[in-house]
Amino acid sequence: MPSLIELTTQLVTAQTTSAAMSTEEIVASLTKIHSTLGQLEGGCAPVNPGRVAIEPKLSVEKSFKKTEIVCMICGKGFKALARHLDTAHGMKAKEYRKQFAIPENQPLTSKLLSDTLKEHAQKMKESKKVNSKSSESIALSHTKNTSAPSILKKKVGRPRKTPEVIPAV
Repeated sequence: MPSLIELTTQLVTAQTTSAAMSTEEIVASLTKIHSTLGQLEGGCAPVNPGRVAIEPKLSVEKSFKKTEIVCMICGKGFKALARHLDTAHGMKAKEYRKQFAIPENQPLTSKLLSDTLKEHAQKMKESKKVNSKSSESIALSHTKNTSAPSILKKKVGRPRKTPEVIPAV
């Protein structure tokens, strides 16, 4: 059976090949993994079985920019952060907010993307209102006036055949 140091080395090597890590992160990972493996080997449970507290790469204010949002774990910029957190860090948005004390009402998207999505939603809502009002007015005019224009009349079935003109002999 491999020793604790060999196991720790293998685990940290696997971590560093999957994601870029600074020297401080590697050292912190080594000590954390080694102590956890030592506790598991000794038969007692680890003291903190949850996530390792990660020091943010930058402040919350600096991570929310106009065109991008910067991940506070790895320092990379994105338009939307939720998918990156799930795929790269195995973390849900709620956990990320809790770890870095980000308010619930703060979207995990860039400000530009948030504004664009809001504008699009408002336009869709307005067009829906306009369409419903115009269809209501058409329905009201159709019920009030029995001689509605032919454009509003609904045609059903096949078109009629035009009668052929028989030439006079």
